[in-house]
Order: sequence, then C-alpha cells, then structure tokens
Amino acid sequence: MLILGFDWDDINMDKIALHALTTDDVEYLFEHGEPYTFRHPTKIGRWLSLGFVPDDRFILVAFEYDSETQWARVVTAYESDSERYWRF
Repeated sequence: MLILGFDWDDINMDKIALHALTTDDVEYLFEHGEPYTFRHPTKIGRWLSLGFVPDDRFILVAFEYDSETQWARVVTAYESDSERYWRF
C-alpha cells in the first residue's frame, strides 16, 4: 500500500499525543519503518500497521485509507504490547 500523504487535524494529532506519539513518529513508520500492514479484523475500511519508530518503540497505527488520493487518515496510534510484537 502506497501512502502519499496524511490527513492530520487537531483531533487525530491530540489523540496520538495522548499516547506520547507525534505525527513524525507515525509518518516515519510508513516512510522508513517497513510496517506490517493488514485489514482491521472487524472494522470495514480500517487498516492496522505495526512497526518500529526511531526510538525503538513498537507501535500500532489504526488508519483509514483513501485509494483515490492514496492518503491515510490516522484514527489512533499507540505503543503496542509485547504480545503483538511477537506475532509481528
């Protein structure tokens, strides 16, 4: 999946900030982090990506993807637990 840009606003930026992440962290994951990306198991139109950010935290990003613009709108992102890490 190619992501050409991100749809950020105060709502999704504040939400990831509550989990001690920044837009730079999330964008790094997609631009340099080689995330493992898959469809959300229960929410239609939603995707999940797992991977590492520069400070070696393992994060999960939930997002919606617009296939026409190839932009992603991040719904949430947070540091993932070790159980998800080992499945990755």
